[in-house]
Amino acid sequence: MSDEVWVLTYNTNDLQSVENISSGLVRLYSKSFRVRIIELQDPERMNSGHLRKWLDDYKANPPGHVAVVHPSVNHHPFFQALLVLKTNTKFLIHVFGNFIRNGESWKKQEHLFLGRKVHFISASECYDQVVQNFIPAASCALLPFPVIDFAISERKEKPNDSLQIIYTGRYHEQKNVSLMIEKLNETAGALKIKVELILAVVFDDFNPTTMNKKKLLGEQFSHFQDVKRKSGNLTITIIPHTSLSHLKTILASSDLFISFSTFQDEDFGCSVLEALACGVPCLVTKWGGFRDFIAAFPDACIGIDVFLKENSLVADLSHLPSQIVKLVSLKDKKSLQEDVKKQYSDNSLMLKLKFIAERNEVFSGFTGELKNIMTVDEFKKLYQPFWSPDGK
Repeated sequence: MSDEVWVLTYNTNDLQSVENISSGLVRLYSKSFRVRIIELQDPERMNSGHLRKWLDDYKANPPGHVAVVHPSVNHHPFFQALLVLKTNTKFLIHVFGNFIRNGESWKKQEHLFLGRKVHFISASECYDQVVQNFIPAASCALLPFPVIDFAISERKEKPNDSLQIIYTGRYHEQKNVSLMIEKLNETAGALKIKVELILAVVFDDFNPTTMNKKKLLGEQFSHFQDVKRKSGNLTITIIPHTSLSHLKTILASSDLFISFSTFQDEDFGCSVLEALACGVPCLVTKWGGFRDFIAAFPDACIGIDVFLKENSLVADLSHLPSQIVKLVSLKDKKSLQEDVKKQYSDNSLMLKLKFIAERNEVFSGFTGELKNIMTVDEFKKLYQPFWSPDGK
């Protein structure tokens, strides 16, 4: 057996956040170990000769570890073929926010994992708790996604009578972007300040909602047009949701990042970490992976309570004006950048990754019922770690 780590990734045109995370994990593994990058594609597009060569190499000299760094790999025939081969290889599977949605597929693969050294790695504490509803704690691990390996732009301060607020990510029903625009318009009027709202977004009409409601093509853009017409206190600019290398200059000139997300797959929160790394204070819901940043940077990342009310998730926005005023008055943004880099840089994460790679626990089987669609009651039970502790 070699000391090599095979890193399985996927060539796809997925949403930018998935691609950023996957490429960040490839980078982290490449810095930490001697690696071989295996880039998979849809099975019908794969070169069969490549697949046979990789399998032959695996049989002849199995790697010490196989790391799965893209969600599309998890149910790929090549990955399943590696699991069938009986070796002492350890498997490190990075969990993205779609784990439960593919529950039935995971259950079908259970027999391939049994007796193997397999660890499912979540990126945030709350999602680790969710995953432990289905996977024994001994086979779970925690490692934030490596998303901030970039040269940070210098901060650009703006006039005191003007605020530049930014949101980056999906424009989706559960991201509550229309609600955010509406409330920011009210706040700008109440505080009598000029607010430029920059939305670096992709309009998402395809991801399922909590209630599995059918979605219409163009629905989210239509919602945006409606709320924009009613938001006379804001200047709103839309730009494409692109790579961080293009966004960092805009982030460096922004006064505040805001997200009211209650997105079911908010397992980490790359956009929040990117903003903090650029010295931008954040006002976000106490939801999902955001809660790790609220705990780590309490002066620069303020949380908005989330409550479950009549089967709907509701954010407490009663303190929005005072929360905004407090955050934009944050002075020492350079120290914030340094603190973020200290906790979430590749150098910090490399140590944690190497510790996980040394673990030897054997997977004993899934412990909960895995299925693709949840009822409302199941959602309440399984996702309780996602919202505020008092949001019963």
